Amino acid sequence: MRYKFLLIFIFLFCFDIVEFTAQTTHIDSLRNIIQQHTSVDTNKVKLLNKLGGAVQNINPDSSLEYINRAYVIADSLNYASGMAEALFLASCYHYIISDFDKVLEYGNKSLDIFKKVNDKRGIAKTLIKIGNIHYFQGDVERAMKYKHEALEINQELHDTLALSNTYANLGTNYCDIGDFSRALEYEEKALELAKATKHQQSISYALNNLGVVHNVMGNYPKALEYYQKSFHIDESQKNYKDAAVAASNVAFILNIQGEYDEAISFCQKGLDYSEQIGFKTGLTYNYEYLGLIYKTKGDYNKAWENHQKALVLQTEIGNKTGLANAYKDLGEILNLQEKYNEAVKFYNNSLSIGKAIDNKQIVMKSYVGLSLTYLKQDDYINAQKYSQIAYVLANDIGNIDLIAQSAELLAKSKAALGKHKEAYDLYTVFKNMSDSLFNEENVRSIANLEYQYKFEKEKELLKIEQQKKDAVRAEEEKLQKMIRNSLLVGVLLMLVLVLVILHSFLQKSKANLLLAEQKKQIEDTNEELITQKEEIQVVAQELEKANKTKDKFFSIIAHDLKSPFNGLIGFTELLLENHKSYDHTERETYLQYIQDCSLKTYNLLDNLLTWAQSQSGLVKFNPEKINMKSLVDDIILLLSETAGNKNIELVSDTQDDLALNADKNMLHTIILNLVSNAIKFTPKGGSITVKSLIETNHSKQKVAKIIVKDTGVGIPAEIQRTLFTLNGNYTTTGTNKEKGTGLGLLLCKEFVDQHDGKIIVNSQVNKGSEFEVSIPFFN
Repeated sequence: MRYKFLLIFIFLFCFDIVEFTAQTTHIDSLRNIIQQHTSVDTNKVKLLNKLGGAVQNINPDSSLEYINRAYVIADSLNYASGMAEALFLASCYHYIISDFDKVLEYGNKSLDIFKKVNDKRGIAKTLIKIGNIHYFQGDVERAMKYKHEALEINQELHDTLALSNTYANLGTNYCDIGDFSRALEYEEKALELAKATKHQQSISYALNNLGVVHNVMGNYPKALEYYQKSFHIDESQKNYKDAAVAASNVAFILNIQGEYDEAISFCQKGLDYSEQIGFKTGLTYNYEYLGLIYKTKGDYNKAWENHQKALVLQTEIGNKTGLANAYKDLGEILNLQEKYNEAVKFYNNSLSIGKAIDNKQIVMKSYVGLSLTYLKQDDYINAQKYSQIAYVLANDIGNIDLIAQSAELLAKSKAALGKHKEAYDLYTVFKNMSDSLFNEENVRSIANLEYQYKFEKEKELLKIEQQKKDAVRAEEEKLQKMIRNSLLVGVLLMLVLVLVILHSFLQKSKANLLLAEQKKQIEDTNEELITQKEEIQVVAQELEKANKTKDKFFSIIAHDLKSPFNGLIGFTELLLENHKSYDHTERETYLQYIQDCSLKTYNLLDNLLTWAQSQSGLVKFNPEKINMKSLVDDIILLLSETAGNKNIELVSDTQDDLALNADKNMLHTIILNLVSNAIKFTPKGGSITVKSLIETNHSKQKVAKIIVKDTGVGIPAEIQRTLFTLNGNYTTTGTNKEKGTGLGLLLCKEFVDQHDGKIIVNSQVNKGSEFEVSIPFFN
């Protein structure tokens, strides 16, 4: 997964909107014109800036000299536009040498001046530049905001080339956040616009981006096709920086396909081009890919050599994340070479940097590497120590892959130390996480196919719609031509005979009537097409909702319903194998575990079936008069044993005579799920209050309010936003490690909606939660 992110990172780094001027400008001609232009004026500034931009991909240092000269002259002339362009090109130079702080410094200065002189093209290209830096620094939301602002400006300017490059840039961002449908849409638009301009570097940019998207989606043959087309364009245009990146992308796919020698050849081309222009970032990633290829081939000496070169370059650039990963990669090579003491040193270096930059992924992977190294040396105490830390961190951030890796290492360490019960539990975690990873990969593969299918269908619909528009336009042109010819004939005949003029007039009138009738038919057809499009959109939304429901249903069956049965099977096997050796208390404990697990599984299945019925429309709404105190007391009695096991106090604050008209089964399910959830997430010794009352809302309408308040662990704000939606696809664990799926809250939302009511949550972490259900009150 890190190498897929690496593709997007270096791609955004190397392809930027403002860097598409080099091959379209005659550099030698510009130099001659500048030598002949002896006047110190605004034209001199423009020429120097243009030359600085033209040579930037070929000779960055020479480019900086021209830019500095342009800025000095522009400053002396108080020429704001020239200063802004020079500052912007300076930010491009620092972009190439990876000095991101300087990129932001010069970029923001140029943006301020572009805004003062209202240079919209300058504003747009600078926004893209700054957006890319924020993206590299992890602030995706801020980066997308800058880029969409640039997109709006370029759309307003009808700048085809700038639009192409902006769509291509945004497409890689959407790919990185997993929105493949939008990514493909934007990259196809970028390629179409680039071809319209016949601008070779823009075409190459869009092709390479399409390769990135298909690569991340796992469609490697398609990715290789796009990468190779892009590489040949860059190479033919002598665009060395972009060619270096395209070469590394081709090598990445060839390595996956087992074409190691050809992959190495492309990496070498990437290194040659990078060295020619001093492109350190290109050198870094080509060395890293070479290390990866040689490691796959089993040539650890060459893998070490190339990763070591990448380490030196990362140190020069100052990319701490890249430096930490380089240390980790070298540690892996040493581990494979059984040089365990040296491997420990490199893993510790990676760990130190990861802690310093607060990169939890690097920290966890370093701990996993240390644990594996000590395990290979039979140092089970240290292996247990580091895998335990990695296991805790992985659980904190919910990384299933690292949970599985650390759980397996920890299980092996504990088994070697004779802690067989703990080892068995951890091995169970490892198996469950491995199953989850397998299911997740299958879901991702299916999702990628769905994205591809959806994108192709949308393209086909757009093509059909365009064909219809073309047909309508052709018909209108045909009618206009007929009218024009009729008028011409009428004028010619008018010179001959008045009678012919009259006849021509009648023909014209008839043609106009026909045109009006056909125009009306066209308008009716357009209205019908609009209606059909709206109907298709409604069906698509319903299909999307049904797909989410299906995914949620099968997710629960595949994972959350499977886990309790694993527990049941495990406990029953232990009881069957060892019941003779267990005393009465031990057997009773296991039977209690089995009963608790069975009840929880039954409750989950009951919620699942009720939810499935509600989605199928099988649950009927039957309102009746309900005594709220009686209903609440029944639920408290039903859950009192569960609450008592955690020493939780259940309190009913409901008037004796409070009654309302509602569906009793639905209301019972709502309150039962809310109180059950409260018990799950309230620690021992806490309290839960169920309160019912009648209030008048802001619309002066009486509503019955049911409030379930607990003193539990609370809910983070980011989870609250998706608590009652299918998008909130998560599994939670209670204070006693009780399992939960969020299905109960979906049922609550469904049943509250059927009462035309509302459900809201107010919660703070470690301070408890309050769920409030409001239902219109009818006598």
